[in-house]
Amino acid sequence: MYKIRYLKNLHREIRIPPDKSISHRILMISSLCQGGVSAGPVLLSEDVMATADCLRKTGVDIKFKKDGFVSIKGKGMYLPRKRRVILPARESGTTMRILSGLLSAQKFPSQLWGAHSLSRRPMGRVVYPLR
Repeated sequence: MYKIRYLKNLHREIRIPPDKSISHRILMISSLCQGGVSAGPVLLSEDVMATADCLRKTGVDIKFKKDGFVSIKGKGMYLPRKRRVILPARESGTTMRILSGLLSAQKFPSQLWGAHSLSRRPMGRVVYPLR
C-alpha cells in the first residue's frame, strides 16, 4: 500500500512532451466544452491536424499557438453544424475511431472517410457498437 501525503506550499508547473493520443483527445473533449479552452502542449502531427480539420468542419474554432498550446472555442455537447458534412480523417485511425463515437450523438448527419490505407483497415469493432 502506498500513502500519498499532501505537500503544503508546493507550486510547480510541470511540462510534459506533447503526445499524439492525448492531443486528439484534447481537441475532441475541448470542442464539447461550453466556452474557451486553452490546453497543451499538443503534438502537431498529420493525424492531429486531421482531427482539427474535421472538428473545424463541424463549426468548432481551433487555433494553434506558437507555444505548443491550442485555443478551442467549445460549442457544448452539440456541435453547431446544421447540414450534412463529409469529414476527411486522412490516414488517422485515431481520428476515425474516436470521432465516429462523438459524431454518433450529434444532431446532423456526417460521413467520415479515410485515405487509401485507412479505408482498407477493419472498422467493424467501431461501427458495430455505434449501430
